[in-house]
Amino acid sequence: MNCVLLILYVTLLHSVLTSLPAPVNVSIDSHNFYHVLRWDPGPGTPPGTVYNITQSRDDEKEELLTSNTTSLDLLLDNMYEYHLTVQAFYNLTQSKKSKEITFIPSVHTHIDPAEVSLSGCGNCIQVNISMPEPYWGSGIQDLYDYYDPTFKLFWRKATKKPLNSSVVETHDKSYILGNLERGEYCVKVVTEIRINRNTKASAWKCTFTSPEEEQNTGFAALGVGLTLMIVVVGALMISLSFLYYTGFLGGSAPRPHTDSRNNKDILDF
Repeated sequence: MNCVLLILYVTLLHSVLTSLPAPVNVSIDSHNFYHVLRWDPGPGTPPGTVYNITQSRDDEKEELLTSNTTSLDLLLDNMYEYHLTVQAFYNLTQSKKSKEITFIPSVHTHIDPAEVSLSGCGNCIQVNISMPEPYWGSGIQDLYDYYDPTFKLFWRKATKKPLNSSVVETHDKSYILGNLERGEYCVKVVTEIRINRNTKASAWKCTFTSPEEEQNTGFAALGVGLTLMIVVVGALMISLSFLYYTGFLGGSAPRPHTDSRNNKDILDF
């Protein structure tokens, strides 16, 4: 009888201690090696709940971290594989551990688009590419040196649609698109990394093959604007003169000149 009561007591105690719902939607939001672990409280989780995060990797024992919010910044070694779970605690109760997630910083972090600058050089365009800055706590000085990426350059005339773009590949941070017809061209850069597929393309950037073309285009637009202004001002002056002459503006209209002699004198003459 005592054994049955003991089993019942242990069962009830276990039920009380694990009555909290487990955290859900555990994920890592990572950009340029800045990592944030996020999760949602399980349904019915009371305010004031504290969370324990278990973080482990294959070559070392588990590390226990604590948070009283639903997120936590992580400082991880870049090449290791990590396993993480989240568990809720409130007074004497605790939840089961969340579903485990796996994360490798170098493989899974998201890399922002490269910065692209263009400059015309006659019948060519020089393309300069800069990788984004890594998070200072990662220990990485330069993402280009760290990853050795390949750049795909999509380029087209500004008058053509993106689907009609040409493509070239390069490992260099500077590339010259040569033998171009004079005009305006647009370039977009896609970064490719062998071990990390979480990269984004840059926005389209456009420039002229020669700075003089851009300047001449500006002068042409200015010339058209001045011509229109002259036409408008001329038309306005003519309209004002007409209104003034007809008496609608600035007083009565001038009267026709008449001879002081009467009609009879004129006829007699």
